[in-house]
Amino acid sequence: MLREMKEQEFEARTVEEWKAAAESALKGKSFDSLRTETYEGITLKPLYTKDDLPSKLAATSQRRSPKVAPRIWRNNWEGLFKALEEAMEKGQECISFRGDELDPEGFPPFMEKILAKGKDADAFFLTDRDFSLMNAWKTEKGGAFSGVFGWDPVSQGLFSGGYWDVPAWIRNLETIHGFAPALKPIIIDLSPYHSQGAHAVQELALALSEGVLYIDVLLKQGWTMDQIAGKIHIHFAVGSQFFMELAKMRAFSSLWKTVIQTYGDDSTERGSMSAETSPLNKSRLDPYVNMLRSGGEAFASTLGGVDYIDVQPFDGSGGSVLGERMARNIPMIIGEESHLDKVIDPGAGSYYIEWLTEEVGRRAWKEFVRIQESGGVIPYIESGDLARDLEAVHAERLNDLSSGKSTLIGTNAYANPEDTLSSVEDDLPGRLSLPYERLRVRAQRIAERGSKPIAGIIGLGDWKDYKARADFTKGFLAVGGIYTKESSPCHTKSEILRFIEETRYSYYVICGTDAEYDRFLPEASESIIAIDPGITLDIAGSRTAPGINGSIHMRMDALEKLDRLLSIWEEGMNDDEQA
Repeated sequence: MLREMKEQEFEARTVEEWKAAAESALKGKSFDSLRTETYEGITLKPLYTKDDLPSKLAATSQRRSPKVAPRIWRNNWEGLFKALEEAMEKGQECISFRGDELDPEGFPPFMEKILAKGKDADAFFLTDRDFSLMNAWKTEKGGAFSGVFGWDPVSQGLFSGGYWDVPAWIRNLETIHGFAPALKPIIIDLSPYHSQGAHAVQELALALSEGVLYIDVLLKQGWTMDQIAGKIHIHFAVGSQFFMELAKMRAFSSLWKTVIQTYGDDSTERGSMSAETSPLNKSRLDPYVNMLRSGGEAFASTLGGVDYIDVQPFDGSGGSVLGERMARNIPMIIGEESHLDKVIDPGAGSYYIEWLTEEVGRRAWKEFVRIQESGGVIPYIESGDLARDLEAVHAERLNDLSSGKSTLIGTNAYANPEDTLSSVEDDLPGRLSLPYERLRVRAQRIAERGSKPIAGIIGLGDWKDYKARADFTKGFLAVGGIYTKESSPCHTKSEILRFIEETRYSYYVICGTDAEYDRFLPEASESIIAIDPGITLDIAGSRTAPGINGSIHMRMDALEKLDRLLSIWEEGMNDDEQA
């Protein structure tokens, strides 16, 4: 049997035959209806062949196995030491933590204790507090210290509302070079742009523009290109679009080589890189889904060839024991059990990945040239143009979620109204799930007041006929924390009115076929309103009828609709109860 399977051959099929088969399955829709548009403005085809391969494939270089480097957070040095010590015993490979709020004076004894444990590990530290921690540490043991230690004064400073003290930055770089020459302190951190909605092309263009800026500044200070290139580190945030994120990192390797070769550096190294899982697409609703998102993002990062992977805890920074354990285990499973870190370039030769890498890189280079011709990244930030450009992409992402074009499972699809949130306070106001979390907190406040938001679902005709619209309606309302109670199949007006009398809710949605709507709606809506003029009545499907308030249907603005619906139950609540 096995021999027969090995010897089996399949007939080669043409692209036209694949198109014909696809259009047959689409039942009248064209093959081109399968094309999709990305936020980068790239049109993706449903099928790629060798004809789509670029003439010059993305350059690859020897990869190293990425180090497991989740950044641990504690509110004191002693707690941080114990947490980091335990993490490194369980597989963490870097001295990696968040120390933004800790007293710099506590850093020297902290590091002395770490080194006393004989931990031979890289540092992976990206902070927006300048280099105050490293400057506080005066010891001869720093010479063997390697890894990444620094911050990005443009993305974490200027773009985030701070400033860039260029002379102080240069002095810090020189101090670190003398103290620990193996450290990479020149950081290009793309996560602040990503968190504001930036797409792959924008991130790459900004990375190149920042890189050129830092190179030019340091060359003027007498640094050599060899010194500069060896101290630059690029940090990505990786989102849910698996192939786009993989193409982004592959494209950067080629683009960066072009940049440094322009300055006369012939190194074949693709640059030191790291990645963190995106905070933009994480939700506090059904947080365990965040583990699945992080798994895909760590997978893309590994295949993209990064040197460090920082998986964020699925339940937020400073998360639970389980959150920190999964942050370590996800990249370890990908590397050690799946062996995905053993291949030099897993995407090489793939028609789609090679084409997408080329397309993303080409568009990024064009955008990079535009930024440079306009004065560079600093004028782009200071003019406000960058913020406006990123806000436009962020608004498009939110609109796609609200219209159902894209989904966050557990948040705007398959939501559980029983999920509760204590608040929506957040240190990342751009998170895409925030508008939905605010709706859910409002629904909780309504329930706490004693008027649990419940909608009645009126099913017209046979259950099999109205089930699809009823299921869609229940799922739609659950996103806003609105519970539902479904009627038995209603075949007469009296059955509808009996359900109304038994429940006496403030809000109902009628679900049925178009034929049942034509049969029941005019008379039924008048009778329902006669029972209680305060009842709000909607219909499932994109149509209107006399006496009907509105409708619930696919592709409508869900956020706007749910906002209006919650106000039904908020009537009579004072401002404190609604807050």
